[in-house]
Amino acid sequence: MSSVYMISQMFLYYPSFLFLLYIYVVFIIPLKSSLSIKRYWLSIKSYLEKDYLRFIDFLIGRGDGKR
Repeated sequence: MSSVYMISQMFLYYPSFLFLLYIYVVFIIPLKSSLSIKRYWLSIKSYLEKDYLRFIDFLIGRGDGKR
């Protein structure tokens, strides 16, 4: 039997699997995507903050601008 046939039989005989697949597609995948986007922007934000602090230290004259 092909895998498509077996999967379709599983969804027909066990509708809870179809419901779980729906929950996964509608809620879990977008949640993972938004979390990864937030993590990406957080890393950019922390890099820019560190660079900005280094620039302020350079302007004030405290140190050589290295952290």
